[in-house]
Amino acid sequence: PWIVRPLFLKRGDKEIVIEDGVEIRAKAGEYQGLVDTLLSVSGAKNVTIRGEGSAAIVMNKKDYQDATRYKHSEWRHTLAIRDGARNVSVSNLTLRASGGDGVYVLHADGIRLENVKFLDHHRQGISVISGSNLLARNCDFSDTEGTPPACGIDFEPNNARDYLVDCVLDDCEFAGNQYGGVLFHLTTLSTASEPVSVTVRNCRLTGNASGLIVTAASNYQPPVKGSVRIENCEIAGSNGRSATFNGLSASSVQVELRNCLLASKVTDIPDILLSNSDFSEDFAGLRFTDTVLRTANATPVSFLAAAGAGFASVDGTLTVERNGGSFDFDFSAFAAANVIAKILKVCAVRVSDP
Repeated sequence: PWIVRPLFLKRGDKEIVIEDGVEIRAKAGEYQGLVDTLLSVSGAKNVTIRGEGSAAIVMNKKDYQDATRYKHSEWRHTLAIRDGARNVSVSNLTLRASGGDGVYVLHADGIRLENVKFLDHHRQGISVISGSNLLARNCDFSDTEGTPPACGIDFEPNNARDYLVDCVLDDCEFAGNQYGGVLFHLTTLSTASEPVSVTVRNCRLTGNASGLIVTAASNYQPPVKGSVRIENCEIAGSNGRSATFNGLSASSVQVELRNCLLASKVTDIPDILLSNSDFSEDFAGLRFTDTVLRTANATPVSFLAAAGAGFASVDGTLTVERNGGSFDFDFSAFAAANVIAKILKVCAVRVSDP
């Protein structure tokens, strides 16, 4: 193994080749800083990092999780691509056992991840805070466990100046993650932010605690516009819900599931949750196209709302397969059954005795 302290790449036009059988390993006892990252690509342009054969970059997650040895942190990443980095390609590698994310993306453009395994990380397989023209193809984001959100991938901007533009996940695996397979948490973006454009296609989300989670908006600020498209994907065997959609409305980012299969094993909770629990606009902005929910659940879809929020609509068709038969879920009847009266909040004023 090549045993290293934190490494920094700030100059571009570089190709780094990790040969077959080589392991770059974080030095034991080092990485005491809360944000110590094994390899940081900062501001550099035109960088290629590629492995051959069984090449791997490995950290020491169990050590970082030991409070007697390290201060608590969720930012000891394997790889950070940030601060204006552009045209960075990572391929044919295994990134394993970080004290944070397999890869952390912040203010970077033109990121290409291909044939990379992001395994056994502490916080996420990958966190995309702010990026454009990102492509992850034939990657594996699995077995994240340690600290929330504990997902395969988390699209979670820090503030309204961040952006998620032209991001694509293609032919990727998300399996065995402690919480979700794919998570969108967009509440820090606003109408002033660039519209979101993310596509997840030909992917498999299997055996995660939850499958797909989209939180588009809250009452914190006006919601961001844009689109999230889930195409030709399978969400199967989740230990919780197959999908949760929260904070969607006619004015928020719009979400479509097209030609997807949701194969659930839960029966004690609904397979799909539609929620505006933190957002006072009526639920809308979700479309199912040629999508199937395969379930044994008597209550496949449920709605949860905050005071003052109702259910407006869900577009398209969701086919439910159950007990050897199938039917199209009746969202019109569902909407009629979930009309929630607007509630006027009244402050009680106490008048003291004279």
